[in-house]
Amino acid sequence: MNRRLSYALGVALLLGFAGFAFTSFKDTLTPYVSFDEAQKMQRAVQVAGSLVKESSSYDDADKSL
Repeated sequence: MNRRLSYALGVALLLGFAGFAFTSFKDTLTPYVSFDEAQKMQRAVQVAGSLVKESSSYDDADKSL
């Protein structure tokens, strides 16, 4: 193989791996959404905001979440 073809093949492989890594990383991100949007979602999300003191309770026995 000549040197130019080897470089072209190497660059193509690097771009392919970079594209694969980027799309894989993008799919694993957990977005921040509002509380209303979070109730409608069917996947794991992060709710942006802060908790008001003594405004919630946690039931350790409830495993549905």
